[in-house]
Amino acid sequence: MPGSYPGFDLFARMQELAARMAAGGADAHDFAAEWKRTLGATAPNPFASAFEAMGGEGMQGPGAWNAAVAPWLEAARREGGALLGLPAFGLGREHQERLQALARAQLEYAQREGEFNLLMLRALERAHALFSAKLVERSAPGKALASARALFDLWIDAAEEAYAETALSPEFRSAYGALVNAQMRVRQGVQREVEQAAAQFGMPTRTEVDAAHRRIAELERALRRLRDGDAAARARAPAPARAGPAKQAKTPARPPAPAAGKPAKAPARPPSAKKPAPVARKKR
Repeated sequence: MPGSYPGFDLFARMQELAARMAAGGADAHDFAAEWKRTLGATAPNPFASAFEAMGGEGMQGPGAWNAAVAPWLEAARREGGALLGLPAFGLGREHQERLQALARAQLEYAQREGEFNLLMLRALERAHALFSAKLVERSAPGKALASARALFDLWIDAAEEAYAETALSPEFRSAYGALVNAQMRVRQGVQREVEQAAAQFGMPTRTEVDAAHRRIAELERALRRLRDGDAAARARAPAPARAGPAKQAKTPARPPAPAAGKPAKAPARPPSAKKPAPVARKKR
């Protein structure tokens, strides 16, 4: 139902404030402060907190994993990282090394996330300052906001301007790159643990499924090359000549049969060659 969706509460409060500002009679600085409280600008990462407020059942991100491992990370912080430096030995030393590496990656990710959230908080503070200044400008006669849509557009302009100033700074580039690298190391460690658990139950792992997909793709490409090569060979081959109608061989005509009652004449003999007469020799 729309009423039970958390995101609708946030949108309803924003719409109410926008309607009040459009109606007039509200102080610009007071309205900016109330707008700030509505968006939750006091959170470590106000932009992420605003999107989390719009989530619902089944819509979870990395924050759910961070909340699940928070007690273990807090214990590791209290011990000063001594637990993560213990030497591994015994039958479960490989599992211990994997879990220690995952815990170290999680601690690094928490640190990088805090640095990035601090930058986002500064960007939002700058956005609210710009928004308040723009509201003061629009409070002048003839420049008042006539609709809630105009108020939203004004806030978007202020937020984009403040975020652009932060995003284009070298500090943001370094913090964001370190955060992404730390997050990928955590993701790799979690995926390794999931594959270990899946292998214990005889379930196909992500690595096996990816390998099967690659083999299928290679077979499809090989089959496509064979099919294309066969079609090209048939196109290059000359067309066979058309055979004409077969000619019947001529058979010699048979002599007519003799009439009844008359004996058949014997075939005439060919004339015999005469021997040459002997030449008379002259006497000397």
